[in-house]
Amino acid sequence: MPELLGPELVPAILDAGYNFDFIDSAAIDRVGIHYAVLVIPNIERLPLATWRRIADYARGGGVVLATQSLPSRAPGFLESPRDTAAIRELSRELFAPDAKKRKAGPRNTSTSARRSPEFLKPDVAIEPATPEVGFIHRRLPEADIYFIANTAIARTNFTATFRTEKRGAEWWDPFSGTSSRAGSGPVLKVALAPYESRVVVFTDHAQPGKVQPTVTYFDPID
Repeated sequence: MPELLGPELVPAILDAGYNFDFIDSAAIDRVGIHYAVLVIPNIERLPLATWRRIADYARGGGVVLATQSLPSRAPGFLESPRDTAAIRELSRELFAPDAKKRKAGPRNTSTSARRSPEFLKPDVAIEPATPEVGFIHRRLPEADIYFIANTAIARTNFTATFRTEKRGAEWWDPFSGTSSRAGSGPVLKVALAPYESRVVVFTDHAQPGKVQPTVTYFDPID
């Protein structure tokens, strides 16, 4: 995996304010692609069926990025001589020079994700840039939930712009079960102590003030 990804791809994605998951050909064949962007990291061999699913995803509006090289061969003793020509033809079609001009065309890049912000806003844009702050974004039907953490030994202060259309924001404390109003809109000023983490939840029905729910306490487990 490090050889395929290289030393720059993951830091470029994270530093640009995006999060990511891993997906393989079996999952693509089984459930399809449910992401706004798909990155193919230096993949030489790819099953033809998977490459066709990816091509359909790109033609339907998905963005495909390929780093270092394009798929050019099929895996398998029988599949390689049978399917390699079709795989190379799909690569030429999807990544032709004029593909970038198409509204739903795929893209081929080996540079930082910072250079291609026009098709997807970052999950979290942090100013000033603070690489020590990490995050996880989970989306529910009625809420956007962010876990943010300061991994540095020093306190940090920054302004974070979250990718959400929800208007109300609350800080949630998973240890005490309490929540408090964080503000309105997607832009928040955040201060984190060394190694501190926080949970912010965006909804359209945020509470106007502090909320103290009923909490059930259990005996500690020895």
